[in-house]
Parts: sequence; structure tokens; C-alpha cells
Amino acid sequence: MQVAAPHVEKNIADVNFEIVGRCGERVWTKTVVAHLTSLLESQGISPQSSSTNPNRTGRSLIVRGDCYLDRSAVEVLLASNSNCFIVAGDAQASRKTVELIAAICKAEDHDVVRNLIDNPHTELSKLPSRTDFIYADAPPTVYDYELRKTSVPFVRKVTAASVPEIERRTFDLAYKGVTDVVTKYVYPWPAFQATRLAAHAGIAPNAVTFVSLLCVFGVMALFADGQFAPGLALGFTMSFLDTLDGKLARVTQTSSRFGKHFDHLIDMIHPPFWWAAWWLGVAQNSQASSIEDAAIISTVGYVAIRLQEWRFKLRFGVRIHVWKPFDSKFRLITSRRNPNLLLLSAAVMIGEPAMGLLWVAGWTVASFAIHGVRWVQAEVEQSRNGPLHSWLESSPAS
Repeated sequence: MQVAAPHVEKNIADVNFEIVGRCGERVWTKTVVAHLTSLLESQGISPQSSSTNPNRTGRSLIVRGDCYLDRSAVEVLLASNSNCFIVAGDAQASRKTVELIAAICKAEDHDVVRNLIDNPHTELSKLPSRTDFIYADAPPTVYDYELRKTSVPFVRKVTAASVPEIERRTFDLAYKGVTDVVTKYVYPWPAFQATRLAAHAGIAPNAVTFVSLLCVFGVMALFADGQFAPGLALGFTMSFLDTLDGKLARVTQTSSRFGKHFDHLIDMIHPPFWWAAWWLGVAQNSQASSIEDAAIISTVGYVAIRLQEWRFKLRFGVRIHVWKPFDSKFRLITSRRNPNLLLLSAAVMIGEPAMGLLWVAGWTVASFAIHGVRWVQAEVEQSRNGPLHSWLESSPAS
């Protein structure tokens, strides 16, 4: 039986893990065992040992050390309430043997299942009764709430030939599904190259985040001094680094609670200061009250939109930008940092930096209004049909 898990609710209570065997190849400069250990421990699972589980109670998660599993694959396993195996290939009714890659089982069955996984091929008749299968080439899709997309769990045997594919696929899987137009369509290729360079150079994600913070202050200084073109170049550099640090943390399994909060804090607070600094730079050559009003609207409006999005999530239990396909498409251009940088860049290109601030203010008001309309529509739908759900939860994997 194949497990279906569109909405994964992992259960890690009393789960311990063991990695069977090793592999000499490295993925993102780390051994497969190191990757799997970091991934499983980040899920709150402890290594199996006589001291962690002396009486063999609860459940055991057993994984081959020569196969790469991503977070979604592990979460699908953890969601199972019975013996569940990830097997190589896809479903074949006629097969008599299977190649086991990973399993979750009752702790009392740990030794039996470990021996099965340690063998290259296992007869179906030797598997425990009431066994569920997840096929590595045809796994169930999973909705990733954090990355705002539906994805296919990724499982591959690690060889010298498969490492490039694994690194490419894991990078793609680490990318958010719903984001702005620059991040989604411009940054992926250079971000992948930069992520590989950073990983091989041993650069920590938090170091990238710190450099992006320095860029934030540099942009403010340049904008306030009226040096708009250099400021925009540094602004997009900061934006790129903001993309890079998260991808680097995910693919190298080095995410940390501090890093996430540090990155999110920078993301939330710096754009209003950039728009205010732009106004200071423009004000050197223009005293028009409309420019000052635009600066106030852009700065206050950014905060208002973020609060609006936050309140929507609290009210309806779903992020506004993943509710319907329209909302995900609107996220590409909604009044956030990168779309507004594009507006300011266009204004500089035509020699009218003051006009850019007016455009940002106008688009901020329009975005706030569109979100307001969507809020009213959400209230109506919830009253008629019950709780809201993201359209991505039932869509094909991207």
C-alpha cells in the first residue's frame, strides 16, 4: 500500500534513529551520514543507543547511509503510524523483492528491520505484516508550510554520478514556491552557483546574513547621500545575499533558530528605512511636499501591509499569499522590497528619482487596498464554507 500524505503531521514522540552503513561521496561538502544526522536531529530525533532507549520502546527510524533523503521524505515516514518502508524504484505489482532505503518501525522490531535494510534486496514475504511502502520514484506529494509550496520528497542513492543531480535538486527544493518576481525568476541560477561556492569555502549562513546587514546600512547611507544608482546596486546585492543565506542553511543542514530570527528581523525592518533614506537623498534637490508625503506613505504603508498579512494569518489560519492562485501570483509584484527596488531603478534610469518614490507610495496604497479586498472575500468564504486552506495543499507538486 502506498502512503498518501498531502498534509504531513509528523509524530516524533519516542522516536530514535540509526544510520546503517556509510558512503564515501560528499553532498554539499558533507558526508551523507553527516547530512542525515543533522537532518534527523533538527527534527528532534535522537540517535539509537542503549542509553537513549535501553528498553527498546517507542519507534525506530532506520536509514541507509548511502542514500540521500530530504526533509519531506523523513516527514512522510514520521507521519506513518505503522511499519513503513521507503523502497527503491516505483510500484510494481509483479516484483518479489524490494531494495529497502529507510524504514520506521516499532522499536521492538528494530533489529529485524535493521538487518533487512542492511541487505541489498529483501523478499516481500520477509517483511513484517501490515507494512506500508513509499516508493522512492513515486512518493506522495507534501505541502511544505515553511517554503510555501507542494513538493515531491526526494530520495536518491548517492554515487559520484548522482551527486550533481542531488545538489541541484536539493537546492531547488530549498527555494520558496511563493515569492517576488526577482527572487523567483532572476536569482535561482546565480544563487545556485553562489551557494556551491559558499558551501565549498566553508562559509556559514549567518556570516552571509551579517554581510547582508552591513549592506542594509550601506544602502541607507548611499540613498540618503543622493547616490541612487550605487545604492540600488548594493540594495540588489543585499537582496541576493538574503536569498543566498537561507538556501545555504537548508542545503548544508546548518539552519539555526538564531539564524532564522536574525534573518527575518532584518527582512522586516530595513525597507522602511531605505524609503526614508531615499526621501532624504531626493530632498537635497527637491522640497516638494508631495515627495515628503510619498516618503511617509511608503514607510508607514510597508509596516501596515506586513501587519495586514500577519493579521490575516491569525484570523484565517493561512498566509494571504498562498490562499488562492491569484494571491500567489500577486506576491510576485506586491509592494515589498524587490518590486519597489525595480520601481526606483526605473525612475533612476529616466533621471527622475523623486518620481520613483511617488511610484512606490502609489503601489503601496494599491497593494494595501488589494489585500483589503481579499480580506473581505476571505471573510465571506469562511462564513459560507468553513476554514480556509491554501490552494497549494491540493495542487500538483511544483
